Amino acid sequence: MVSLATGLFGVHEYPHTDSYERGQEAMAFLFRVLRREITPKMAIEALPLLIPASPSALEPARTINAHCHQWEQRPGMIDCVFFHGFSQTDIPEAGVTVVAVADGDAALAGRAAQAVAREVWARREAFQLRFPQPAEAVAEAVRTARSNSFVRTGASLPFLPARPIGQRIGAAEIAETITSPRSRSRRDLPTLLRGGLWGPPIRAG
Repeated sequence: MVSLATGLFGVHEYPHTDSYERGQEAMAFLFRVLRREITPKMAIEALPLLIPASPSALEPARTINAHCHQWEQRPGMIDCVFFHGFSQTDIPEAGVTVVAVADGDAALAGRAAQAVAREVWARREAFQLRFPQPAEAVAEAVRTARSNSFVRTGASLPFLPARPIGQRIGAAEIAETITSPRSRSRRDLPTLLRGGLWGPPIRAG
């Protein structure tokens, strides 16, 4: 795409709340190209890295976006964007990329893309999601449920009641289950949130 396009402008934010602004930026860029005011040169740096969805308002994505913005302020730079990549995409090209656009200076675009890519790589561990072990998760669920006002004391549900497919199980029911007297013993924890889903039979028309 970089070799075939005049310019690529990706959204900077995740969730993608800046699509309108990036569209405006791309159209302004196009008019400048048509008026021969600029001669865009692009560079791309691809990293052997898959990351989960990373909100740009939080670290480390926020810092990476800040680096992109700093490069965009330099003379001759047009755009610099950090593409998170969609890690669930089942293609060889999936992964993090940085694309930079400069006015008539491919070397400048290359330095920008490489510099931001190095910042991403240096923070790659910070992008990892850390999940608790099962025992830690259950303990945290119990602590959270006990601290919420919707837990009714004395409730004793051996398992969550079955619900039709598509019908949500209430948070209060889960909280009741994990804080019930019966579920306080360790031996009940493995089946604590046992439940079932069922749907009405499908009849041929």
